[in-house]
Formats: sequence, C-alpha cells, structure tokens
Amino acid sequence: MVGFYNGLVCFVKIKYGPDPLFLICNTLTGKSVRLPEYTCSELPRHIPSTSPNPYGHFTSGFGYCPSTNHYKLVAIYYYDGENKGHVQVYTVGGEWRYIRFMGRYYSYSLAGSSPGIYANGTIYWPQEKLNCEIMAFDLEREEFHYITLPGFM
Repeated sequence: MVGFYNGLVCFVKIKYGPDPLFLICNTLTGKSVRLPEYTCSELPRHIPSTSPNPYGHFTSGFGYCPSTNHYKLVAIYYYDGENKGHVQVYTVGGEWRYIRFMGRYYSYSLAGSSPGIYANGTIYWPQEKLNCEIMAFDLEREEFHYITLPGFM
C-alpha cells in the first residue's frame, strides 16, 4: 500500500523490471482504477548505458492537495549508479508528469522501506541512514524541503 486518504487507497505492485503498476481503490464505492503506466525505463539517464544493473530503487507516496482538491501520487526512482532521484507526479484523473531530479540521494534509505506518510498537504519520508532528516514533498508547490532531526535520533 502506498497510502490512503478520505476513503481512497493507493496500491503499488512492483513487477520484475523497473516499471511498477499503481491502483487506486475507493473503499466507499468498491470501485478501483488502474493508473496509466508509470515507466521508469523512459526516464532520462545520466549514467553509461553499459551499467551492469539497468534497474534501480523506487519509493512513492499518496496524498491530497486541499488547495486544488486533487489527489496526487509521487514516485521517486533511482537508477543504480546514479546519485539523484527522478521525481514524477500523477494527479488523479490526469497523467504522469516528470518534475525533475531530486537534489539529494536517498535511494538506500527510502526505497524498499515504507512509502511516504501523508499529513496536511505534504508527503513525508523519514530518512536516518545518511543525514538524520525527513524529506517532505509539498503537494501544492510540488517542491521538496528537508526537516533536520535532533542529534539524538
């Protein structure tokens, strides 16, 4: 499960290869919708194509933007050998949009762990292995910011 809000639940199925499948279920009506295909394989790459592992690491988060009244899904994908994440956003009812590179490297501490946690228009990913901080994505501005944790964490 990627996340939930207001009766909508977002699921992801990671299949062999880089391209996950997403599904949103409405728990009130029992209906579900498969989202348009998310294709990591078409993201720009800044590493040699001869990399021994063509795949990488992936994390995501689901939430609601109160100012626009839209549900959004954020996906971050890291190719092995590359030190920045590719960020894409899907607005429910729209299409995937490539936002940009994420300015920091969190692949091993985010990917494979629990998905982002949604609260008040922002998705949060706790990260403790490298910088002891929380990475946050504002769903309205579609921008990252970082919250430094106290030194004892």
